Amino acid sequence: MPQQIFSNEILSIFIDHLQDDIPSLRKVSLVNKAFAVFCRPYIWRKIVLPPPLRRRTATNNTPCAKLSAILHAADSPAELVKDFCINNTKNRDSEILSSDPNLPLVLNRLTKLTKFKVLEMIWPTKMDDPLIKEIRQILRSPDLNMATICASFFPTFVVGDCFCVQSLSLVGSSVLEPEQDSDVDMISPVGSTPQPHTLIMDVEPYVAEEIWPLLDTSRLRSLLLALPTAEDELNAVLAQRHHALEYLAINFMESAAEFPYPNFGSLDKVKELVIAFPTWLTEEWPATLAGLLSQLDSHNMSHLERIVLYWIVDPADTLISEAALHDHNAFRILDNQLTNMTSRRLSKVHVVLKPNSDPVRKIRGFERIQNELANTHAANLLTIETASGE
Repeated sequence: MPQQIFSNEILSIFIDHLQDDIPSLRKVSLVNKAFAVFCRPYIWRKIVLPPPLRRRTATNNTPCAKLSAILHAADSPAELVKDFCINNTKNRDSEILSSDPNLPLVLNRLTKLTKFKVLEMIWPTKMDDPLIKEIRQILRSPDLNMATICASFFPTFVVGDCFCVQSLSLVGSSVLEPEQDSDVDMISPVGSTPQPHTLIMDVEPYVAEEIWPLLDTSRLRSLLLALPTAEDELNAVLAQRHHALEYLAINFMESAAEFPYPNFGSLDKVKELVIAFPTWLTEEWPATLAGLLSQLDSHNMSHLERIVLYWIVDPADTLISEAALHDHNAFRILDNQLTNMTSRRLSKVHVVLKPNSDPVRKIRGFERIQNELANTHAANLLTIETASGE
């Protein structure tokens, strides 16, 4: 019998180095049994389930059916799967995966998931549907840390099932009205309101209105919002007591007639603030930035360490109006606001300009703004650059 050349310790280091290179791991696992044992957990750690290539694919020949057969085999790797993604993005039919009878069988075997993601899928509306039952079971698992629902239609009650999830992402999705049966458990266990530490909410306002009441946001540490720029709606969200919130990112939509300065009164523990501004604010950005800093200062955000601001810029337009370029008072006001901020922890205000064209073109007025800022007292505090690295 041939002896093992490498010790288990050396093998473990070697395989660990390849953990993200699945094609190489598959080849290495064919060397011998010892290599296969060490590679197996990494190979099966993450699974992305694609839809069948054709609508009329027989249900016993779909990717889902093949995966189900593997997970139900005697030497099943089911317990090794930690990250599972239902990915329907390459198929025009959003129901093709949700209607596959093998999908509930697959989910039933995945009892050790820490991450669960659904991309572009229309969920069933019947409460007693086998797929809904299995998804709810996964979302309620104490092992699940991260849940993502992206570009999908889903029943709102599943959000209430995420009471063990630390990171919850709801992006570009909409809600469905469930068809409730009297004998089906729709309500999550008492005292199990979701309390995520990280929440990403990028949905239409009417969807957000239905989801917010299902969440307890008092333990949030990171909050990423894409909201309409209606001041009352934004402040209603920020008015909730986010006692532990340290990171806040807000993406404002293009619909408002003017930029609302948010009420940051209940966010005094925030250390990093990220804001994406709409394109139409480009020409007035010095005044907008000065106004925002004034709002932050008035709410005594003494823990604030870093501010990052993104502007989506059309290179065909001038970055700043000619009047503003020649108005040195605008830069003077901005400079005074920066140098007199209450938060002595503030070490960086970073402005990033993102051209909305491909390929990226040079932005008009950029060099002149850099020259103006170079002469300010806060030159070391405020930096401005383009996403292309100018």
